[in-house]
Amino acid sequence: MTINKAYLLYKKEVRLGLKDYRSLFIIILSTLIFYPGLIIGMTYLQIQDSKKAELSTPKMVIQGSAVHEFDINYGFSPFHIVKSSNPQTDLIENKVEGILTVEKNSTNYHIHYEYKKKNSKSLYSSEKVSQWIASLQKEEQQKYLSSLGVETDRLSTITIDYQDLTPNNQKNMISDIIPYFVWIGIIAGSMGIGIENTAGEKEKKTFVTLISSNITRKQIALGKIGSTSFFGFISAILTIIGLLSGAFFSSKMLEDTKMITLSLNKIVILFLVLVFSAVLISSLMVILGVIAKTMKEANSYIMPLYLAVIFAGILSNYLNQSNYIWSLVPIINSSLIIKSLFEDKVNLRFILLSLVTATVFIAVLVQFSIRLFESEEKTIL
Repeated sequence: MTINKAYLLYKKEVRLGLKDYRSLFIIILSTLIFYPGLIIGMTYLQIQDSKKAELSTPKMVIQGSAVHEFDINYGFSPFHIVKSSNPQTDLIENKVEGILTVEKNSTNYHIHYEYKKKNSKSLYSSEKVSQWIASLQKEEQQKYLSSLGVETDRLSTITIDYQDLTPNNQKNMISDIIPYFVWIGIIAGSMGIGIENTAGEKEKKTFVTLISSNITRKQIALGKIGSTSFFGFISAILTIIGLLSGAFFSSKMLEDTKMITLSLNKIVILFLVLVFSAVLISSLMVILGVIAKTMKEANSYIMPLYLAVIFAGILSNYLNQSNYIWSLVPIINSSLIIKSLFEDKVNLRFILLSLVTATVFIAVLVQFSIRLFESEEKTIL
C-alpha cells in the first residue's frame, strides 16, 4: 500500500514536471545542442590550429652524445633549436614541440624523438622529423652510391623511434569529461523539480494540503525522491547522448576511424550506475529542499553540492579502479565506472562494491528524508 500511494504521487509529479516546458527546453538545449556544439566547435579550432602548425617551424630541444657530430655532418636547419634545463617538463607544458636525442653506434646514428600527441604543433613536428630523416637517408645513400668502389652495405644508417609523452589523463578527452558532465546533468535535471516540490511547496503553503491528505509522510518522501530521480536520470541520459553525438561528428571531422562503442553489457552497467547516481543526488536534493524554508535558501545549499561534484570529477581523472578504497566513496566511484566503460577497462568487482556502497548511502539518505518529512518543524513553516 505504501509503494502504491508513493507511486501515484510519483506519477503525478512527473506529469506536472513534464508540463513545465521551459525547464524541459533548457535541459534539451544544454544536453542535445550545447554539448555537441561545444565539442564540434573545439574540433574546428583544433583543425585550424593544425593548419597553422603545418606552416610553423618546429621548436625543439636537441641532446645526446652525438649531437655535435651529427650537426657537423647534417645540421638541424629545418628546426628552431632551443636550450632547456628540463626538456620533458617544457614539452608537457607546450614550451617546445619536441625533444630530439642523437646517439651513435659505430657508423650508425640513432635518433629518439619525444613529442606530445595532443599538441597539434608537436604532433606535426614528429611528422616533419620523419620526413627530414627520410631525406637525409636518401642523400646518404646517393652520396655513397656515387662514390666508386664503395659497397652499398657499408652505408651509414639512421633509425628513429617515436614516443608520445602525452599524460595518460589527456589521451581520451571524451572519457574524461563524460563523468563530470553526467553529474552536472543529474544535478541540473533534479534540482528544479526537487526544490520546487519541497521548499517551493512550503513557500506557497501547498505542502500543508499534501501532508493533510490520506497519504503518509513516508509515502510523500518516497514519491518526491522518485519523481526527482526520474528527471535526474533523464538529464544524465541526454547528457551522454549529446556528448557522444558531439564525439561522433568530431571523429568525422578529424577523419578518425576509432569510434566510441558500448556493448550491451556496458549499457546495462551504465544504466544501473545512472539510476543509483540519480537516486543518490535526488535524495540529497529533497533533503536540502525540506531543510530550507524558501527556494532561495534551498538553491544556496546546492552550491556546495555542485562544488563537491566538480572536485570529485576532477579528482577521478587522477585515480583508477585498482585501489578498491575508491569504490566506497560516492560520486568518485561512479565517475570511475563511467570512465572505465568508455575506456574498455571494466572492473566487475569494483562495480559491485560501488553499487553496494551506493545502496547503503541511498538507504541512509532516504531514511533521513523520511524522518525530515515526519518532523512538523521541517515541513510546516
